[in-house]
Amino acid sequence: MKRLQYQRRIQFSQKIRQKRTIVFIVVLFSFLCIILGENLLLQTIAKRNEGLIAQKKMEYFRTIPSGSDEKQFLYFLKKNPAYETYYKTIKAESKRFPIDRDYFHSISYEDSWGNERNFGGKRRHEGTDLMSNTNKRGEIPIFSMSDGVVVNKGWLTLGGFRIGIKTKSGIYYYYAHLYSYAEGLNVGDEVKAGQFLGFMGDSGYGEEGTIGQFPVHLHMGIYMTMGQKEISVNPYWILKELEKKEKSNIAR
Repeated sequence: MKRLQYQRRIQFSQKIRQKRTIVFIVVLFSFLCIILGENLLLQTIAKRNEGLIAQKKMEYFRTIPSGSDEKQFLYFLKKNPAYETYYKTIKAESKRFPIDRDYFHSISYEDSWGNERNFGGKRRHEGTDLMSNTNKRGEIPIFSMSDGVVVNKGWLTLGGFRIGIKTKSGIYYYYAHLYSYAEGLNVGDEVKAGQFLGFMGDSGYGEEGTIGQFPVHLHMGIYMTMGQKEISVNPYWILKELEKKEKSNIAR
């Protein structure tokens, strides 16, 4: 009898230990799930915040005033030192207007950066369009605004025949809708400010070789990198200043 009671007590103790073990495993598993869940939640929040920060930065750079009010633009720079730093770098590296002075009378341009575009879906215009007044492709030569290295050359659906040049500081200059390229110019080549890149055209908005979807012009884009995001910078005032310098040199 005593032996039977003893065995029952042992069995009862074993069951208690098993239950405790199960409870411990469940609690531990739940705890790990909470920890992992919190980590995943924190990662999700971090990614979301990172996205919001990037979006705010993009919105921040889109608040730069468009139009012809240069005083307003300069006032904006003084009030936004972060942008002013990048802008000064771009100004220092931009040494040459992309159109030769002999063709100043053949072009016109305005501040269209940020305007709505619809081809390929709604988007914002990320550059300045230097329009050909004669609308003749292959007539106006295009020159590099800066020193740098050719990192992109070839066809893009939106940009047509384009050339992308990156400077030592990482600023990216984008020349789009070209008619043709300078002979012998290839990806990896170093270029100097004022070097001939190709001729103005109307390529783009379709399969390779598409032309005639819009008037002849050079789409001039300037981009800088913030973190892992490439941010479009309004080239208009850079171009206006370079044009002004070129004209003052003519006057001399």
